[in-house]
Amino acid sequence: MEATRAAATASGPVGDAGFSPERANIAPRFLDIELTDQDGHRVRLFDDLVKEQVVVLNFMYVTCSSACPRNTSNLAKVQKLVGGGVRFISITLDAERDSPEVLAEYARAHRAGPGWSFLTGDKRQIEALRKSLGFYDPDPAIDADRTQHAGIVLYGNERLSRWSHMPALLSPEFMAAAVGRVIR
Repeated sequence: MEATRAAATASGPVGDAGFSPERANIAPRFLDIELTDQDGHRVRLFDDLVKEQVVVLNFMYVTCSSACPRNTSNLAKVQKLVGGGVRFISITLDAERDSPEVLAEYARAHRAGPGWSFLTGDKRQIEALRKSLGFYDPDPAIDADRTQHAGIVLYGNERLSRWSHMPALLSPEFMAAAVGRVIR
């Protein structure tokens, strides 16, 4: 997918042993929108979930039958490898269908651990957030097709302002090591 290649290129040489988040640093623009988590709690994205945290963030939706389930399962493995102290955030692209209850079941099915928020909210605000964080394809026709969304993960350390993207289907070990590098 073009968006995946573009994000991998922007993040640095993904397969290169010399990859470092410092070389690939980006400045994400978090909108502090109000969202609802899988437990029905209302949260502010930046103030409650990102500020002063190490974060792994992706976009997904429950009825996706291709990339999302594989990405979420892979991220569950990454979460186990990195242990506590890292906040995982998955935001639905299908806010009309993905209620907190639906997201809670999805989280259980994928064995998401504590510290992982599955979020829904206002569709327009989520769309603005997605674009502000760079999760879009430059071709508007591809970008409008939800089945072609990028399997990209934004990860970083807000306190140290160290951020990068990586493909969601890299090996869990590689992903955990990349996240580990932004912790230090």
